[in-house]
Amino acid sequence: ESLNFSGNQFRSISINGNDLMEISSIDLSNNPTLTFLELKNLPYLATVDVTGCPSVVLNVENCPDAVVIGAPTGTATVPANNIVVSASQGRLLIKGAPNETASVYTADGRLVCRQKLAAGTSSIALANNLYIVRLSNGTVRKAIVK
Repeated sequence: ESLNFSGNQFRSISINGNDLMEISSIDLSNNPTLTFLELKNLPYLATVDVTGCPSVVLNVENCPDAVVIGAPTGTATVPANNIVVSASQGRLLIKGAPNETASVYTADGRLVCRQKLAAGTSSIALANNLYIVRLSNGTVRKAIVK
C-alpha cells in the first residue's frame, strides 16, 4: 500500500505501524512546512520521498528496508541500532554504521565504490542511478541518487 501526502502543508507527521501494516511507500514530497517526520515499525516500507521538504528532520526506527529520497543533508536522525541510507543532490548518504565498510553496486551488480564509513553521516558522490549498498555487517539497502 502507498500513502500519498504530496503537496500539503503538514508540520509534523508520526506513523507507528506494526507487522500488519503493509505500507511500501510514502510520498511526502513538496510539503515545504514539514519539519518533523517519525516512522516506526514499518517492516514493509521501501521508500519515503521528502523531496521539497527543506527543513524536515527524520526519526526512523525499525524500518529495515526504508530508503529516504530527497532528504536535506544531515537531517536524518536514527537510533544507534538502525542504519539509514538516503540520497540527496547527487550524493549517497549513510548514517548509523561507523567503522563498517560500504560496498556500493549498480542494479546490474557492478561494484562502483568501496569505502570505510566514519561516525555520523558518510557521503559518497555518485552519478544518477539506482544503487545497492552492502555493509560489512551484512546489512543491505538500496537508494536512488538523482
